[in-house]
Amino acid sequence: MVWESLLVATSTIQLLTRILKALGIRKDGITPGSFMESIEDRCGGRIFSWVEFLCVRFVRYFDLDNIILSLLKKAPIIVKLLKNGMKRLYSFIRNWWALVLISTLAIVVQRESKKDKTRRLKRGPDNERFNAHLKSYYYFDYVKRLKDDNTDIFPRDTPTENPKICIIGAGLAGLFSALLLKEAGIKDITILEYQDRVGGRVHTHYFTDDPDDERRLYGEIGAMRLPYVEGRPELSPHQLVFDTIDYLNEYNKDDDKKQITTIPFIFSDSNAIYYFNNKKDHTGKLMTKNYSATVEVSQLGYPDTMPSNFLDLWNEALQPFFDVLNTDFTKGLKMLKRYDQHSIYSYLKEVFLPARLPKQAEDYDEIISEFLLSFVDMAIASYTFDNLKYPLSWNTIDKGMQRFPNAFLSLIKKEKMDLRYNSE
Repeated sequence: MVWESLLVATSTIQLLTRILKALGIRKDGITPGSFMESIEDRCGGRIFSWVEFLCVRFVRYFDLDNIILSLLKKAPIIVKLLKNGMKRLYSFIRNWWALVLISTLAIVVQRESKKDKTRRLKRGPDNERFNAHLKSYYYFDYVKRLKDDNTDIFPRDTPTENPKICIIGAGLAGLFSALLLKEAGIKDITILEYQDRVGGRVHTHYFTDDPDDERRLYGEIGAMRLPYVEGRPELSPHQLVFDTIDYLNEYNKDDDKKQITTIPFIFSDSNAIYYFNNKKDHTGKLMTKNYSATVEVSQLGYPDTMPSNFLDLWNEALQPFFDVLNTDFTKGLKMLKRYDQHSIYSYLKEVFLPARLPKQAEDYDEIISEFLLSFVDMAIASYTFDNLKYPLSWNTIDKGMQRFPNAFLSLIKKEKMDLRYNSE
């Protein structure tokens, strides 16, 4: 059923594409943008399903924000038909993901059509970095530090009284809400947090209690990295986060300990620890790749012919699919369909490894026993994140992601907001 729906979705997208081209709307390049983030919000996390991926491919082919605005200007009748025909289209396709696609279009169209023309933001080339983010519209309105002469910050009604605001949760959403309210001139704010720290999902565990220890070890329990497109901030999915970091660094400029520095996120190390088949060296220590090169293969507990870099094997397993997807996307989907019944484990064990390695795949069970996710879902995820025309790069925060939410604490204290930990 999913595949039949994909064919319907593909035909629908092709039809919409022809309409857009007929209206003279040009393809201006890839924009990961607001629509992808909206889909992620509605689907509760990362994009792993087929149709979510298809939607992402479509939004990266067109800049949907500008498309919708162009539709409003050039062809209001089409917008009206889209709005009136949404229920019929959903009942025809009969899949939950259609509601995701259609409701997202409806939200953007209705918001833009109802908005007073005098309140629309000027979106010149100097501020195109924000085009990709629906959420950035709020950032436009409320954060004054955006040094952009092309953006009109329109006056708002100043309340005659200072309203009392209560924010539930001191995660990043709650902290950012407090920042926006502060910029709007509202300061009587109470934040109720269930835990004894701020940050929510952003949670860094430090192995020592000395914050001045430059060498202390830490690990990320929650969020750990920030994606961006090198040299193209307008395409970076988390540009709003980087802008907020800049804002906080400016706010805390007199306190070096509160400054946030981003560094490259390290996915792997060529001299990382190797631990196969419960084998350690004679002193009981775990071995690194450099160490393992100096000992007998038999001591490591894996066959002589086993490649040392298993990541290369995984990339090799995916590359044939990527090659076909890049040249003929529909053909690539059909190729993946043949393996839809496989988990990563079963695909590597039953299909890829027997053809690639000289020994029976049972010898490698320990290596791949954790790979129980869907092979097709993981292939799609890898294609989305690692195989774009504008590939994603990744940063993290030096000395722990926890420094990001902690940087809000100075603002909360200075603005005399009431932050209550351990609230129930």
